[in-house]
Amino acid sequence: MQDTFENKLKELTDDQLIDIVINYKKYHYPDDSPDIAMTILKKRTVPKEKIELLAEKYIVEKQEIKYEKQELSTLLKDYVKYAVFTYIFVVTNYLLIIFLPVLFFLVFEPVAIIIAFAIFIITYIFYALTINKYIIFRSIADGMNVNKLINFFYYAIGYAVSPIVLIYNYFQMKKAIKELEKDY
Repeated sequence: MQDTFENKLKELTDDQLIDIVINYKKYHYPDDSPDIAMTILKKRTVPKEKIELLAEKYIVEKQEIKYEKQELSTLLKDYVKYAVFTYIFVVTNYLLIIFLPVLFFLVFEPVAIIIAFAIFIITYIFYALTINKYIIFRSIADGMNVNKLINFFYYAIGYAVSPIVLIYNYFQMKKAIKELEKDY
């Protein structure tokens, strides 16, 4: 089977072989594919400079991917940290809504409203920070800016269902990191 794969590679052009050396995992080729492709390139007497440029490009791309993965992992950790605080304050908000009538009887009404409003503002700040981390993550992972309508949804409408939105985003971020690992 190895001979047929090597024969298949021999039929390719130099540029295609160079592409295989760089992107063999993307094409789901075996791990020894770059070595076979490089051997074929050397047998074809491809200029040494071109092979050196190829090696340089390969190393730079791998470093960029490693950096991107580290950056995405850091954003995921920040996202989780802010999401935990958001959950704490969301639960506090829900409890406050349930027990607000009792709070009115225990404390003066203006004080209860100020407390409720302060907790709501703190919750929204943590929610906004969490969503901001997600939007930055998506822009790096997808290589583009997120749609403004989606941003509005996350900041305005998503707050009402924030626990669901935060969990969904977390799994999407984990999936994006796994896909990055799988491709390279």
